[in-house]
Amino acid sequence: MSEGKEKDNLNVDDFLGFVGEFGKFQKILTLIFAFMLWPYFFVYYVMYFAALKPEWRCAANSTACQFNGTFTHEDKYRCGISRSDWEYVQPKDYSIIVQYDLSCDNDWLVFLATSITFVGGVFGAIFLGWYSDNFGRKKILYICFFFVILTNFLLIFMPNIASLIVFRFMTGFLVASVHPCYYVTLNETVGEKYRAIAGNTLWFLYTAALCMMSLKSYLLDNWKYFIIACTLPYLPFLLSYKFVPESVRWLRLKGRVDEAMEIFRRMADWNGKVLEPTVMLSPGTHAAKMTSPIDVFRNGKRMAIHTVILIYCFYATALIYHGLLLAADNLGAGSIHLNFVLLSLVEFPAAILSAYSANRFGRLKSTAIPILLCGVLTVIIPFIPDTSTTTRVIRVFVGIFGKFWIAFCFDTIEVLVCEVYPTNIRSEAFSIMSISNWVGGASAPWVSKGLEKFDIALPNYVMGILGIVAGCLCYFLPETNGVALKEINDEVNSTSNKVDTEMANFSKDRND
Repeated sequence: MSEGKEKDNLNVDDFLGFVGEFGKFQKILTLIFAFMLWPYFFVYYVMYFAALKPEWRCAANSTACQFNGTFTHEDKYRCGISRSDWEYVQPKDYSIIVQYDLSCDNDWLVFLATSITFVGGVFGAIFLGWYSDNFGRKKILYICFFFVILTNFLLIFMPNIASLIVFRFMTGFLVASVHPCYYVTLNETVGEKYRAIAGNTLWFLYTAALCMMSLKSYLLDNWKYFIIACTLPYLPFLLSYKFVPESVRWLRLKGRVDEAMEIFRRMADWNGKVLEPTVMLSPGTHAAKMTSPIDVFRNGKRMAIHTVILIYCFYATALIYHGLLLAADNLGAGSIHLNFVLLSLVEFPAAILSAYSANRFGRLKSTAIPILLCGVLTVIIPFIPDTSTTTRVIRVFVGIFGKFWIAFCFDTIEVLVCEVYPTNIRSEAFSIMSISNWVGGASAPWVSKGLEKFDIALPNYVMGILGIVAGCLCYFLPETNGVALKEINDEVNSTSNKVDTEMANFSKDRND
């Protein structure tokens, strides 16, 4: 805090210095958010395990199919004979493929059941991000949390694949608001030097969620039981509503200073701090102004350029990240569950190291270099022959290392977005990035699996080039490490102009 600042004219960062930047209150809030995000994370990949590929065999009385033994789902011989001449080995409730008979001509519906959630997220992010910036984070967070669990749970009652796809779209629409609200609210409640740690704690437990999901699928050989295990156990987290605060930065911006002060007093009590009665939060600027998603483009040329670059980077990051994870069955390290866990476990060190790197080397380098390295490694994989045990091991390690770097990038790019945009449009900016994220996620199944029909190496080339380009573009973004969160657009433009002036003076001094 500056020495001459009046105690009755303090901003949010000043107050966090009084009540604790990352005390007991913020740590409990981080854990609540982390576990509330588990059902949200499950939505991404629940179809990966709910759509396990069954084996098939010839029907007992078939004259067209008289082979003995069982065949893998990839064996397409069955597609050239009558449906009555073959049958699935596993029971009907093994996966949605058996449940809805998704084979041969309609197997593309499995891809659609995965990608449609991301499509729903595109539409949800447009509306729900605007809602949270104008009417608050907390309400939309809990409403959507409940309905995400409900719509995902109701999948087990769907009579056909069409209705399941509709509900997957609805779930995606709702999920679009959950992650941005959690992430933005958490980052607005902790001090600057703890944002990377708090945010990456969410990603750390995200990795635990992925491993837990794989374990649930392994133990529950029934897709409906698996869905139940991924939804209902998390309903009790609705009881945390009274503990979780509204964003104090949002309340200040909207002129609701008394409510923000009450939250600060509660934070001080939890953190063992004493808040002096003389201190008062200054009212926000432009409190009554409504915002819209277009604000992330029209507040100066610089912000518009940053937004376009971040949109592309989020798209590339999401496509590569989800594409690599959805291709886990091609890793060659064992069962589908083991493959998935191996690719998930690399996120533990990624979360830890990215939090350290973001503070030590800056947000920008910690975003650009990892996605660049992932792009290079992804392009290299097809050139490693799959002809011996040694080369297979090398391919596995290169693939896992590529996944490590894209997870590293995903952890830091969200911190960067939170700090580039001011409070009054932060959720909308995050939602714009989420739209790009969801479009990338929707593209992932078709890129990682669909392009294999043309060339087995084509998915790697596409994802690798996207990553390399994104890494290069990142260097046109500002470094935000050590910069206080801005409340309004004017503060961003003021800071940017100050940086431009300092850089111009620096260049002039060098020339002199």
